[in-house]
Amino acid sequence: MKRMFFVIILPILFSCSSMAPYSKVMTGPVDNECICIMGGLVVENMGIDDLEEALDSDIEVVLVGKHIIDGEDVLRGYHVITDENGYFFLENIPKGGFVIKGARIYIANSFSINVISQWRTNEIAYYVPYLQEELIRHDVRFVPFPPRGRIYNFGITYFGLHRGSADYGPGGVANTVLYQNFTSLNNQKLNIVEIYNKPNPITYFRQKFPDSEWFKVYDEERTAIR
Repeated sequence: MKRMFFVIILPILFSCSSMAPYSKVMTGPVDNECICIMGGLVVENMGIDDLEEALDSDIEVVLVGKHIIDGEDVLRGYHVITDENGYFFLENIPKGGFVIKGARIYIANSFSINVISQWRTNEIAYYVPYLQEELIRHDVRFVPFPPRGRIYNFGITYFGLHRGSADYGPGGVANTVLYQNFTSLNNQKLNIVEIYNKPNPITYFRQKFPDSEWFKVYDEERTAIR
């Protein structure tokens, strides 16, 4: 089943309102304020539908950003699809704090499962909700302070879905999804037989889009920090 690549960016009525439409080709900053987010995702199905499979491409990742508009905190939702190697980026979006709210993952290339976090505190926990809504909501209570600089590196996020992830417990909430975050994966095995070699997202995208102006920004910021 072929699924369409897309991104949804809610209207932004401030510094990046003139940004170009989303592209699968990383270009560069449109002004001196906008940022670029880079990240990767690995999902392991450890028994749902009696399967063991590693998943990374064509996964919908949902991020929520908290921006300040006219002195008020405003939440914005961003949806992006991972590329053929499980990486994603969003460029020319406003500064702010960001979290990965969740992901829509296709199991056995047939049915989807939403993985979400409530982000009530800084303790990160993901689960499969009882109600599998068509869209992942953008409601969060906690968003961390934004990192320094204009390149936000989310590293490589790992979700492990075990058989119990599809069996809902008391209160309609499934067992917690396994979660970890890695800088990179170097000849590394996680919870199934797959061996992963995944560079850090910045390294990956620098190799994929060597002419992007974002890496000039990144190098200048690192030099300034030194």
